[in-house]
Amino acid sequence: MKNENNNPNTTKKPEYIVGPWSEEEDKRLQELFSIYDKQWHLISLALKETRSYKQIRERWVNHLDPKLNKDPLSDEEKAMILRLYDAMGPKWALIAKTLPARGRTPLMIRNFWYSEQRTESTRIQAKMSIEAILNNDPQPTKDLVIRNKRRRTNSMTR
Repeated sequence: MKNENNNPNTTKKPEYIVGPWSEEEDKRLQELFSIYDKQWHLISLALKETRSYKQIRERWVNHLDPKLNKDPLSDEEKAMILRLYDAMGPKWALIAKTLPARGRTPLMIRNFWYSEQRTESTRIQAKMSIEAILNNDPQPTKDLVIRNKRRRTNSMTR
């Protein structure tokens, strides 16, 4: 593609679709994957450059791959993710590979972890508020936060 100023050294980048994928796009991607396998750039060209190769790869890896395990995480998987995070930090791909059940993407693991953190934070704040009301405390102290974190850590090791 030549740029409007007819300079042969510059090219105009294609404008990709941004936003949700349609069912037709998903079906077409599945057909093209069966032909080109993981050659994302060729799939992008076959789609007439409506989506970038990065968008195509992400869509396949996180949503369309038939090897994906879309069942809810088991309690054992949840506990293992939390333990592995404590040991390794936010190495989502490594945690996903370590889980015994295959088909979990790093994105699934990361989303679970952040969701768990929000849920736990809400629980701690609710407990702190209740304890503050019961103790006629205008503001909960940091000591309550530390105590609740210890409880969570101890319950995970059991």
